[in-house]
Amino acid sequence: MNDIMTEKEYQHFIMSYLEHRNGYHIRHATKAGGDYDRRFAMDRGMLFEFLSQTQTDKLAELRKQYGKTTEETLVNFLNSEITKKGSSLIHVLKHGVDVTPSLHLDLMYRKPATDFNPQLTKLYQQNLFSVMEEVWPDDETRVDLVLFLNGLAIISMELKCNLSGQDYERAIEQYRGTGEQAVRDPKNRLFLFKAGCFVHFAVDLEECYMTTHLTGASTYFMPFNRGSGAGIHRGAGNDVNPETGRGVDYLWEDILTKDTLIDLISKYIFLETKAAVKNELGGRAKAMVITGSREEAVRYKQAFEQYIQSHAYTDVKALVAFSGTVKLRDEEYTEAGMNGFSESRTAQMFDTDAYQLLLVANKYQTGFDQKKLCAMYVLKKLKNVNAVQTLSRLNRICPPYDKHVVVIDFVNTYEDMQNAFAPYYETTLLSGSANPSLIYDLSAKIDGYFVLDPDDIDKFSELLFAAGHGDMKRLDKRKRQKLTAYLARANHRIQEQKEETRREITQTMRHFRRFYQFLLLVSPLSDVELHKKYVFVDYLLSWLNIRHAGGGFDLKGKIEASNFVQRKTSEHAGNPMTSKPVVKLPTAESLHLSQDKEEKLSQIIEEINSRLGKDYDTDVTVKSALQIRDILMKSEDLKRSAQHNTVKDFAFAFNDHLDDALIEGLEQNRECKIVCVKGLYKSTLVLAY
Repeated sequence: MNDIMTEKEYQHFIMSYLEHRNGYHIRHATKAGGDYDRRFAMDRGMLFEFLSQTQTDKLAELRKQYGKTTEETLVNFLNSEITKKGSSLIHVLKHGVDVTPSLHLDLMYRKPATDFNPQLTKLYQQNLFSVMEEVWPDDETRVDLVLFLNGLAIISMELKCNLSGQDYERAIEQYRGTGEQAVRDPKNRLFLFKAGCFVHFAVDLEECYMTTHLTGASTYFMPFNRGSGAGIHRGAGNDVNPETGRGVDYLWEDILTKDTLIDLISKYIFLETKAAVKNELGGRAKAMVITGSREEAVRYKQAFEQYIQSHAYTDVKALVAFSGTVKLRDEEYTEAGMNGFSESRTAQMFDTDAYQLLLVANKYQTGFDQKKLCAMYVLKKLKNVNAVQTLSRLNRICPPYDKHVVVIDFVNTYEDMQNAFAPYYETTLLSGSANPSLIYDLSAKIDGYFVLDPDDIDKFSELLFAAGHGDMKRLDKRKRQKLTAYLARANHRIQEQKEETRREITQTMRHFRRFYQFLLLVSPLSDVELHKKYVFVDYLLSWLNIRHAGGGFDLKGKIEASNFVQRKTSEHAGNPMTSKPVVKLPTAESLHLSQDKEEKLSQIIEEINSRLGKDYDTDVTVKSALQIRDILMKSEDLKRSAQHNTVKDFAFAFNDHLDDALIEGLEQNRECKIVCVKGLYKSTLVLAY
């Protein structure tokens, strides 16, 4: 039974549990400070203990350079990196910081996928978690508990004891500063959005609520409960643990463990990408989440529904796709039951504007053609052809839009994808991890050319978005002319530059556009001024992409042909022509090419060999091409597309299916060869004996 009678006892109980069960260090705060540095929301002692244990040589190099001011210099630098525009506490924890161009410091180590590398495992185990009670963010307010990771404050908690007549609602009032409570200043370093604690919990003995953004009296708190009851009687809140008399034991037993917190920090974006993905394709873009199992698919669907409901979102909905029946907590779930319609309608309903996200478990990863799919979140291990086929779901054009796609992979490494794609491409290009703050460096570089007028950008955006849709083509002629005038001025300034500078400007703008589009999909970027510049640059690049032939060159009298050698390569006699009035028309069911077409295909292969310096066997290559043709001929989707589209429109569907056919053909050949080699080996053994 519960023996916690006061708020102070509650604090000490959680601290004791975290210390003895979860490996936390107990640290001490006072109104004057103690171990807590209120200027930077950190515990300097734990920070430098972590750095000295994990990056001894780097810290020694910094001490050699800065001497007695090393600690103050590094703390100020970390604070500026966390609070600067475009950055965040989460970003610094995940990516570390570059103190100098040659010295990088890690602020957190993620759990390695395997224990094959003892050094990585050791570094992960050296992450330091600590907790302080009664932390004073300022002279007026006090927080019950603050949790730290490697010296950086990550979680704050206000605790209430029901037996003393207070509950979580009183804790929420404290965070909001309503009633008689002193307001938690959202600008205080501990509460500063993105730079301070990334989550704030209001907890009593029965329920838990949370927020990620303190905004004073208007702060929105969402339930962080597991639900109570079962079946049709299931409701809000939590079931009380009969052994402890509490309903929130899961908070310190499951959530506040080292493994869970680091995993949460590592995967913290993807639900926040809702708005960014939706802005693609004129607001019709869709995303797919590749889950690791059917159980995961069910849990993610439940979590997603709870998330959008608690945030009162009305413009985003999710579907789930998995086979059979999944049993969780004595309840059974099916795809049809969770979606509200039969499995056969899932793809059709996802194609409508009513749904934006599809959570899948071993379904729709191959053969699924959804041209509006722009983003994919991978939460499972992908290998070989499965990786290629899964990611190829994004490889669908969507006229008339200029489609941009992104893959966010939480499980596989870049090397995994390189190895998976290597058999199908001669070159695989994969970029490294993206630093969101770099977008501001690109923005500043563009400003340095002095070709964009900030006033023009503001007026352009104001006029473009006045109608609420942001599409220049949908404006009337007079407004389009005004917008064109702003673009023309910028284009004129660019054309006045030297040719080399013009190329640099264009290249920088393209890099800015591509990187910004990527960041919209992977981070909660919400800089209005930066978005205005992106929109302006996006339209401006349409002008810069226009190519002119130029004045040309007069080569008369400037070129002389010399050193030519005439050589006879072949001789052809005038053979008599034989009439062949009967011509056999090809049919769709033909299982072979005509002799003329096969000869033509052979000539093409010989030409490829000549140009690339290859020696592909003509007969084998022709047969491979015929195999791909046969795979395409068996596609019912292609047959329907051919019947209902023009040749021009059919070309889109044909090109979409061609990649899948090439991959399928290659995989069939591999599997067939393996079977044949094994069969030949067995036959050889039989003959030998």
